[in-house]
Amino acid sequence: MTNKEAIEFIKTDISRLWDTPQNLEHKEALEKAIEALSEQRTGHWKRISMDKYVQHAMAYYRCSECGKDIIGEHNYCPNCGAKMAESEDKE
Repeated sequence: MTNKEAIEFIKTDISRLWDTPQNLEHKEALEKAIEALSEQRTGHWKRISMDKYVQHAMAYYRCSECGKDIIGEHNYCPNCGAKMAESEDKE
């Protein structure tokens, strides 16, 4: 299944939900997910700190797109879904 097919499937599912308060929250979440998939945003990680008190020091990074702080670097931001280029301050 391609991303485009998945988006169309989710849109069809949204239209089947009844307008109850709980379903309205699900509709909003699904619409935001569709928007994130459709946008194809690109960002980068900015290193913000290092936890010096952990045996295996963990680096904290901030997403340039949504501003969320994450432990470690990932290919995509787990918060906003932006695809990540190289971090701006590599060691």
